Amino acid sequence: MKDSPSIPGTQQDRSGESRGRLLDAFLLGLAALVLRLPAYFAERGLTFDDGVFSLSAIAMRNGGVPFRDVFSSQGPLFLPLVWLGDLLGGRNLDSTRVLAVASGVTAVVVTYVVARRCSDRLGGILAGALVATSGAFMWVTGPLAADGPALAFAITTVWLSLRMRDRPGTLRAVLLGLATGAVLCTKSLEAPVLVVVGLVLAAPVASAARRGRVAWSAL
Repeated sequence: MKDSPSIPGTQQDRSGESRGRLLDAFLLGLAALVLRLPAYFAERGLTFDDGVFSLSAIAMRNGGVPFRDVFSSQGPLFLPLVWLGDLLGGRNLDSTRVLAVASGVTAVVVTYVVARRCSDRLGGILAGALVATSGAFMWVTGPLAADGPALAFAITTVWLSLRMRDRPGTLRAVLLGLATGAVLCTKSLEAPVLVVVGLVLAAPVASAARRGRVAWSAL
């Protein structure tokens, strides 16, 4: 008896595609991490914000309370994130930049996921690689700055809005709201991401209205 031909879309094919996605995301994230290591291990502050916020992390490490003992010009979520990154990094000389590097890696991986969802594997890889190697983006995800985590939250918000558009649900709406709030509470200058989210969520409504007009005109 001859073996039956393989059918595209089988469980095995989907499993292979899932492994491919994970491998792509891992390699892009690893590349983003490696590119940011020189900035992470820099002995001196690389930018004004890097120096100031690193000192803020050290002050919180020594018991300073954000916005009472430690001033910040950024949103209310930023200093707690800096404190958490410093804690996870072991509270050493370089750990104040954990948040920045983690934000860069996260943004690259989520960019790949969004781009692959909107195009194909090559599009996802190219988009992730562009973000990973962008000099402007590396400058805020190596040295410590509020822009890094805010942009990572913003890209995550776009991804969640795409999922919400394709399959609305209460949990997805809550996650989208939390991500949007995280953007605004980290750096309010990233508020324009709300325009993107609005356009994504409005797309099905606009499409339905357009189909309705076409159907009406055909009568």
